[in-house]
Amino acid sequence: MKNYLLPFTLSLLIGISASYQVTAEEHDDHHGNTSLSMTLDQGKKWPIDDSLHKGMTEIRALMITNLADIHQNKFTKQQYSRLANTLQTHLNYLFENCALPTAADAQLHILLSGLMQGVFQMNTGSERQQGSILSEKQQGSILVVQALQNYSAYFSDPHWNDFTH
Repeated sequence: MKNYLLPFTLSLLIGISASYQVTAEEHDDHHGNTSLSMTLDQGKKWPIDDSLHKGMTEIRALMITNLADIHQNKFTKQQYSRLANTLQTHLNYLFENCALPTAADAQLHILLSGLMQGVFQMNTGSERQQGSILSEKQQGSILVVQALQNYSAYFSDPHWNDFTH
């Protein structure tokens, strides 16, 4: 990815982490969103490269493997930490290897900001919140799932199997 966009993404993440909360209703409806909206490329999905496909496919596989236990509250603090660290490894791969055109890259940064926020919450969030059905760690997993759903909605990956949840 373009190195000059990394500071933009990091500042975006800081802003989101200061203000973003996922509610139980958003989980049920799967419509939570970050403050910046993604757009299509004049009605078409954005192009991808091989590294983007590889990284997102790995993230998708990790979430599929662990989602049932997360839903059933069987995931421990250590499991969330391991999952978040593995997801972060894949995010680092994306940042180091992705070489999209500038406009597609900007859209990817919006998508990845939600994914980064999810990883952050899974790694540092509380296990249970007062008055909330979902823990911050579970809310973080929702943000990752939403990013996967946005990937299929906004990026043209012919080898991607939709992530339904």
